[in-house]
Amino acid sequence: MADLKQKIVKQVEFYFSDSNLPFDKYLWNLTQQNKDGFVPISTIASFKKMRMISTDLNLIIEAIKSSDLLEVDEANEKLRRKTPVEEQNITGRSIYAKEFPKVDEETTDHQEAGEKILQLQDKIVEFFEQHGKVLSIRMRKTDDRPSKFKGSVFVEFADAETAEKVAAMSLEYEGTPLTMQTKPAYFAMKAEQYKNQPSKGGKRSFNAFREQRKLGKNKWKSQRKSNPRNTSDEAKSNETEPVVGEKRALEEADTTSEPAEQKQKTE
Repeated sequence: MADLKQKIVKQVEFYFSDSNLPFDKYLWNLTQQNKDGFVPISTIASFKKMRMISTDLNLIIEAIKSSDLLEVDEANEKLRRKTPVEEQNITGRSIYAKEFPKVDEETTDHQEAGEKILQLQDKIVEFFEQHGKVLSIRMRKTDDRPSKFKGSVFVEFADAETAEKVAAMSLEYEGTPLTMQTKPAYFAMKAEQYKNQPSKGGKRSFNAFREQRKLGKNKWKSQRKSNPRNTSDEAKSNETEPVVGEKRALEEADTTSEPAEQKQKTE
């Protein structure tokens, strides 16, 4: 029972972690619908990965109460983070790794494919946790519909030092040598590859911090229209546009990867 509760806490804490919540549009929007940031526990319990761990709502509530990151309301119906999310240098502490088995390649059953991917995800977490604390795994998918696992992942570690150490290792997964590099190195490689190609104009994945900065920038523009004399340097954006190659690299990364449990709602 103790092990089961630990699995529940670990999974729910991941949903609300700095590594996932700001990039999970569905869950982020749920937190914004309530002024206090509460989300129905029943909704979290309905996620596919949660249903694979436990369907006992009372047990899930009891487990969440032991979390250092989360808190449950007085009615035992909702939960939220105890502290606000913080923007992290996730790219700097992540690696790119490929040559994992494409376990969903032969199946046409959506549910079966999803379960196989989630099971593989857990195995990949265990594999890399031999070398350092893993905060998240992003299973990279094709752009096709239905999407398929590409055989590559982004692994986020607790710090950049661990990521660099693991990326430099010669590791094998089930007898197959892995190709690995740090995520910044992967982005640089893709930027070079696409430097002479135009942006595809693909939709980038959700990023709450980027949306908030955009909202702040638009608010400043609105203020400028109503008050043209407002030239405060504090109101000016420090953001710079990436060059074309960098845009293509970001597009590929954003449209073919997803947080370890993102979009696994009530399928």
